[in-house]
Amino acid sequence: FGGSEVHHLMASAGFVVRRSTADEIHRYVRMRAPASAARFGVLSNPMARTNWRTRGHERLRRLLPCPEDAVSTPSMRDIPWALDYLLFQRGCNVLGINGGDGTIHQTLQALADVTEEASARGGVRVPFPLLALLNGGGMNMVARVVDTRADPVETIRLLLRVHSGRPLQQITSERLGLLEVRESGERPRLGFVFGSLLVRNALTLYERLGRGYIGLSRLLVRAGAGAWLDTREWRENRHLLTAPEGALWLDGERIQPYAVAVASTIPLSILRGVICALPRLPPPGQLDGLVVKTDAPSEIIRLIPAMMSAGEAPGLRSFRGAERLELQGPYTLDGERLGTPTTQEIQVSAIERSVQVVCPPRGEGSPGKVARGPGGS
Repeated sequence: FGGSEVHHLMASAGFVVRRSTADEIHRYVRMRAPASAARFGVLSNPMARTNWRTRGHERLRRLLPCPEDAVSTPSMRDIPWALDYLLFQRGCNVLGINGGDGTIHQTLQALADVTEEASARGGVRVPFPLLALLNGGGMNMVARVVDTRADPVETIRLLLRVHSGRPLQQITSERLGLLEVRESGERPRLGFVFGSLLVRNALTLYERLGRGYIGLSRLLVRAGAGAWLDTREWRENRHLLTAPEGALWLDGERIQPYAVAVASTIPLSILRGVICALPRLPPPGQLDGLVVKTDAPSEIIRLIPAMMSAGEAPGLRSFRGAERLELQGPYTLDGERLGTPTTQEIQVSAIERSVQVVCPPRGEGSPGKVARGPGGS
């Protein structure tokens, strides 16, 4: 764990970067029991969109009962150590993730690795903590599932006021299913939203155009207008809408040609629901999504409004309750661009595993979505 960039902690008297002990792992497992009191910790990505503009971690740290229960690092390689520290050494059973969708994805993957390794060392099943998603990024699509709308500081202030010290079983939460992506030569990856090659290319353009809702708006407007008017920008980027050459398999059904495939375990909505591509929250073990069944760039552009609004149109195939997709090539997972043009045999599967996400209390300054019930172990 050497070389970790741990905010404020390195300067603390007597602080040592170390690995948790088996006794600390067992203590954490006991603290994840339904009747245990909630103890909040925060993991911040200082480079996430909201944080680098507001220095939000400093303010979050001061709000916690124990400021040492907060870690800020810009490095993905430090996340496993930060989780080991917050969960096992500090005993945090509710983890606030202060970043965007990419930060959530990286933390989720590290959580799977850290808890698996701790289970082996401690000889006991180590569960995930409850997660509090703090809206620290640009789009925050995962956080929107539980209707987190305030900025990170207001969200954590509200959650601490209502839930700190409260039994975990009394905290209202939403259980979000996970999907698993397997590709040749790589370890399985966990996430919420999978997108095929053209989704990956769209993210590339989105980042060039400014990210956030401004970048998204520019992407949609310029794509539509460019295709209609045959602008220079359209001609330069038209190749990014080249459909994959291979086939897509959806629960054993072969689909070819296809241009876009999206599979998700969460609803996909932005602009407070004005744009809603996938409205349902599937139960764990199921995937909802859509496939664009064309290889013509002009047809792809034509179908964008239907794709973004859960509409129906010739060439657009929506699906609910699927179990598996198989395809090839580069892809995205929760906004992270992965794979290469030579990537073969990608398998996207719905799995029974899920995470428990704390819902902002309703009527307390940040409207909360009706959840399925209180959280537990």
